[in-house]
Amino acid sequence: MLEEDIRHLLEQPLLEKGFTLFDVKLYKGSEGLTLGLTLDSDKPLSLDDIILASDIINSLLDEKDLIKESYTLDVSSVGIEKPLDLSHLEKYVDRYVELHLSHPYKGENYLTGTIKEVKDDMLTIEVKVKSKKQKITIPVNTIDRGKITIEF
Repeated sequence: MLEEDIRHLLEQPLLEKGFTLFDVKLYKGSEGLTLGLTLDSDKPLSLDDIILASDIINSLLDEKDLIKESYTLDVSSVGIEKPLDLSHLEKYVDRYVELHLSHPYKGENYLTGTIKEVKDDMLTIEVKVKSKKQKITIPVNTIDRGKITIEF
């Protein structure tokens, strides 16, 4: 599939510059063909980062000519409330997140708080319960999705 070929071409060169290729979508819209690429990084992406990544992407795509018809390149970041990589939860320690659980904790499907520790397939998250902070430890395999979120 063409999207997989594009991912294979771009992943390593982007990774070498500190970018993770989060999503690749090639689709036809009312304006024609669009290649939508979503990037992630361990640090917030700036406009300069997007421009640098776009230059790398354009160069590689022009060189390999994988897409035979004209298209629009749309490069963006995953944004502030980005999905969590559940296979690497340890990199979100001290980050404020929202977790969705496949097995509810005390009747709750969602837990929102700060990840404090990930160890031995267990995650400890600090949540607010009636304006008091409480640490909860849950099995990692009960988390089916999550995202970084903003604390108010």
